[in-house]
Amino acid sequence: MRLINTKTLELEDVFGQPPRYAILSHTWELGGEVSYQDFLRPEVRETKSGFNKIKLTCDQARKDGLDYAWVDTCCIDKTSSADLSEAINSMFKWYQKAAVCYAYLVDVPGIGDKQDSDAKFASSRWFTRGWTLQELIAPETVRFFSFDWVELGNKVSLSDTLHNITRIRKWILLGLEYIQQVSVAERMSWAAHRQTTREEDTAYCLMGLFNVNMPMLYGEGSKAFLRLQEEILKETDDHSLFAWRASVEAEPLGEFSLRGLLANSPSEFSACTGIVAYQSSVNQVPLSVTSKGVHLDCLFQDEKIAVMGQEQTSLAGLNCRRGDNFHSVIAIQMIRRENRWFRSHPHQLYELPPYGHYRTVYVAKCTNNLPRIRLDTPDLEGGIYISKLPSGMHFQRVHSALRFINFPKLRTLTFGSRNPFRGMSYTGSDFCDITLQFGWDSLPYVLEIFLWQSMQLPPRKSQFAFRASVRPFARGQTGSADQPSSQIETKPEPPYETQVLQFGPEKNRLTVSLKPGFVQGYDMFILEVFLHRY
Repeated sequence: MRLINTKTLELEDVFGQPPRYAILSHTWELGGEVSYQDFLRPEVRETKSGFNKIKLTCDQARKDGLDYAWVDTCCIDKTSSADLSEAINSMFKWYQKAAVCYAYLVDVPGIGDKQDSDAKFASSRWFTRGWTLQELIAPETVRFFSFDWVELGNKVSLSDTLHNITRIRKWILLGLEYIQQVSVAERMSWAAHRQTTREEDTAYCLMGLFNVNMPMLYGEGSKAFLRLQEEILKETDDHSLFAWRASVEAEPLGEFSLRGLLANSPSEFSACTGIVAYQSSVNQVPLSVTSKGVHLDCLFQDEKIAVMGQEQTSLAGLNCRRGDNFHSVIAIQMIRRENRWFRSHPHQLYELPPYGHYRTVYVAKCTNNLPRIRLDTPDLEGGIYISKLPSGMHFQRVHSALRFINFPKLRTLTFGSRNPFRGMSYTGSDFCDITLQFGWDSLPYVLEIFLWQSMQLPPRKSQFAFRASVRPFARGQTGSADQPSSQIETKPEPPYETQVLQFGPEKNRLTVSLKPGFVQGYDMFILEVFLHRY
């Protein structure tokens, strides 16, 4: 470690246990920083604009009774790959061991209107940079200084403000909670909106947060973040590392890239605040990275497995949940192709009950070389789940008008062997229509439900409408259960979600509800029918 003597402004190499020292956290100025070589030449360093903050740091350190200070611009010889690699791998530890950290916010004034100063503090560039994240978390004491070196407060007095700006837990900022107690996903979320000048530094600046080390390979680009996740997998079995979500804006309508189990960048963890990892009571195979992919033991439920041609899709539950929700676990959708599992629909997370059987699979780490595809899966485009029927009512048949193209894509869904038929899935282009037909064991009537749906978006977001009708049933007559009474090819008018029908001389009342929602992680329409007999 190389330190600045605050009295002589000379660099000194330190081996073993260093003396007490102050450390500077700041944002870099393009072309104005004092390098290691510049600092060795006083006539050069004093001409650089970045020398002023070095001098202010040393002056403040002397006032605080500290004889040494560390500033990254001049204490690291960046022309030496060995020196740079050691510094980056040791950075978190050096900030952690510092007696005090001075955070210099060059774009925040020290004197002026308080409301204006608070706004400038919250919008400071210092909170947007990747490296300053660990520089806020690692030191026990962080004191904030304005452009003109006026003290603005410290990490404790500003803890509420810092929490609101960074989303870092207040207990972490106060030093009352260990960072290792926070899930990997939540720690990643702290870096989701931060940037670095070099793409590789997006990964390198996070090593200390996860207590991992790896060699610096500038020029590797996005592979650095992939390597970081592989190193994290060597240190923890935290499944929340896989609970990221891809940006839906980056995907063309109806098309999704198959993805591996690992994220492309910290930005994909932006919605992971509050995710909690836990250890399952089931003896699971430890996470590992192999040539086949990530060796993962996760929760599979038979009800979620659907075979489509040569492909197999399933929802896989992870050992993590949202906050105090103990009734479900976070799940991801996966698809198996040629004996390998991939993540499909990476823009979505699902929920599953926290029970079932565990299955060991190999999931691809990444899919950088795979082409984009259009996935034809039930939960993406359309489905109906029959949630509730009156006693004695049973499903008879399903029909679609000619505009429902590629009719064989209509499939029945089974949710366990005890309920062999509970719904159906369907695919189509532009829009589709479905007619469901139900009969009674004891009543001579047929219930027909006609659904019209735009197929541009999943059920929860699509335009849809339905119409229900009840007619008498007489075996062998036109309009019997063997033949729909009509083929409606126009969109029904409102009401859209609930209809009440009266039928028969007894004026029986039937309430039919068809609403979009989630069924065990699937995005579907939920059908409920209630009979009120008089």
